[in-house]
Amino acid sequence: MTKTEVIQRLQKDLKIPRFQAYIEDKEYSEERVQTTKKDFEAYFTNYVSNVSADF
Repeated sequence: MTKTEVIQRLQKDLKIPRFQAYIEDKEYSEERVQTTKKDFEAYFTNYVSNVSADF
């Protein structure tokens, strides 16, 4: 898969239509796409959804 195809796939799989990410411009295997998806899901869980702040 190309960089563009990976981003489109992640937009669909993560259900984030305007998802954008910096990833290298190279060919990606299905295994690498799944790893990247899991990495983004873990990042979201650890750093975005579990944030509590007093504003």
